[in-house]
Amino acid sequence: MMYEFRCLQGHVTEDLFHHTKRPESIKCEICGTDARHILSLVANTPGRWGDGRGYYDSALGTYIENAQHKDKVLADKGLVHESDMAGGFCDSKVQDSINEKKSHDQDMSRYQASMDNHGDMGRAFAETFPSEDTA
Repeated sequence: MMYEFRCLQGHVTEDLFHHTKRPESIKCEICGTDARHILSLVANTPGRWGDGRGYYDSALGTYIENAQHKDKVLADKGLVHESDMAGGFCDSKVQDSINEKKSHDQDMSRYQASMDNHGDMGRAFAETFPSEDTA
């Protein structure tokens, strides 16, 4: 991230640092004295504060004027914010997907082993996915 530093002479220096490795001070590029980290101005965030002209949200496929408008668009499309979902909802969906893939991989391994043993697609399919007794 880009950080700003100011020395006692008022010179401002910008430098790039990983956010976990930003030093509290650096050497001023102009006068060589100690330059301390300063907080930059907050960026204009019209989608959050409603003080701008909005933005195009490619995920929703529409122009968003402000936070309230985004809430309305989400409601109209039958969508909700992730923060409004029950705790662990997304994690459980990911875990379900992982388990489904493992099951699929096991089925494919059984199918391939049967094909290697018998060379018959019908038999391999029947051995991999046996029909259930309905009686």
